[in-house]
Amino acid sequence: KSMFWLTQSAEQGYATAQYNLAVELWKSQNLEQALYWAEKAKQNQFPMADDILGLIYIGKKEYGLARTYLEQSAQLGNGNSMYNLGLLYQNGTGVKQDLETALSWYQKAADNGSVAAYVNLGVLYGKEGKFYSPEKSREYLELAILNHDKLGGFALGNLILRGKIMGDLVEVETLLSQSAHQNCYPAAKLLEQLYAQKVSYPKFSFPINQEKSVYFANLSQKIVDTTGDKRCNMNQEITF
Repeated sequence: KSMFWLTQSAEQGYATAQYNLAVELWKSQNLEQALYWAEKAKQNQFPMADDILGLIYIGKKEYGLARTYLEQSAQLGNGNSMYNLGLLYQNGTGVKQDLETALSWYQKAADNGSVAAYVNLGVLYGKEGKFYSPEKSREYLELAILNHDKLGGFALGNLILRGKIMGDLVEVETLLSQSAHQNCYPAAKLLEQLYAQKVSYPKFSFPINQEKSVYFANLSQKIVDTTGDKRCNMNQEITF
């Protein structure tokens, strides 16, 4: 029903509706229709149109166009576009992989209000290598948690489990549980496995707790049934 009224408004020429319709169609992977309405929004000079056009072209694997639109949007101060440019460079999607450039874009994104960028900064600083800094990693992930990003708690808990950041079992359980109850599927699934001792980490030993394992198994299934997604957030990617 909401899509019906959104489409009606978009057809009447309202740029905000055209943009929002493009976003909804992109989320459902209807890329051709999303592109049609994103271009309409751009024609009507909607400021966020370049950002969704960039995401649509990523979905279409037309990375040159994607980068062009995202860079145009970033020049207007759009933190979300800066974040997405960081993803392109971190993953080497349509560009040569360059973690230094990715970090630069994530930092710009964070400075322009992208909470998702806090998570990616935290994870990159939590990986061993040139940029490894457990202090910066924890700082950015705690900022993400303070700003209610459900992936932040999952990431921080994961890095503590892996011994990249100092912490204890109680903190890990708290972080993962909070994230799971914010509908973060990976956090619920990990707790299910930890309480069943299906996975283990050298520095931590979760006691077997079948009741909690079943609880988080049911929660992870409920999240999938409700959201249809096994990620924390759409278009928010992290790897450890």
